[in-house]
Amino acid sequence: MLVIIGPTGVGKSALSNLIGVKFNGEIVNADSSQVYRGMDIGTAKPSQAEINSLPHHLFDIVDPDERFDVHMFNIKAKLVIDQINSRKSIPIVVGGTGQYIWSIVESWDINKSGSDPEVRSRIEREYMAEGLEPLVSELLRKDPKNSVHVDLKNPRRVIRALERVELGFDATSPRSKVIDLSPGTFIAGLSLGREELYKRVDQRINSMIRSGWLREVLMLRNSGYKKTLRSMGSIGYRELHGFLEKEFSWQECVKNIRSRTHRLIRTQENWFKKDDPRIHWFDLSQMNFEEIAANVYNQYKLTTIK
Repeated sequence: MLVIIGPTGVGKSALSNLIGVKFNGEIVNADSSQVYRGMDIGTAKPSQAEINSLPHHLFDIVDPDERFDVHMFNIKAKLVIDQINSRKSIPIVVGGTGQYIWSIVESWDINKSGSDPEVRSRIEREYMAEGLEPLVSELLRKDPKNSVHVDLKNPRRVIRALERVELGFDATSPRSKVIDLSPGTFIAGLSLGREELYKRVDQRINSMIRSGWLREVLMLRNSGYKKTLRSMGSIGYRELHGFLEKEFSWQECVKNIRSRTHRLIRTQENWFKKDDPRIHWFDLSQMNFEEIAANVYNQYKLTTIK
């Protein structure tokens, strides 16, 4: 398989579609928010024209109030990738969710990941009843050493960390060991200077708002999807819910969306490290998409020959 990774807003979808159309590929989503139906604008899902140009998989597969996690993704993605390979097409796995990407690339044993639906459901009910602060306090008390690596403002991350702790695991799972890739796997990373990337994502946020992002969130609210749902914790959706509930002003809402997006970019840099020898990085300030697409495809073909 060919894997396209990189920070949010860098152009992964554009590159993957270009490669897919030119070289007979099929896109496999590895973004944890794009799996949800009805969350289109704020998750930057592919346009209808892109979807019509080549097959896309694992988009819009669950409703916002349905459970979906890395374990379910891992199972579904492996099945889809096998099916694409059987058609002699190229599986192009695309996304910025580090857990999703590495669970496939490193062939994680999903039965050893510290997960229990009943435990997680109980913690989620506690969050809905009491809010985030008591859960953060409990996490810091139970695992102070590893809790520093958890985004304590992100309910989903805190709930997941508490779930791991209650099952006897550390709050976070360090990834220091570099694992060999399975044969025929090529990882291409897109990069861009951080300040330029910040400008780009800020412009994209403005474009999403002009395209009706607030209206999308209002429709989700009217359909019964409350802000306490895991899916509604996604960047922008939580903030826009807060604006609609008059928790803060419009200016504060947009500022918070930008701030969380910038923080996500920094987090993604920890998942996809520049010194990881398995990732072949391509700098968008040095090459255009056409050049990168040709280069990635040629290197990928050499990998499959090996």
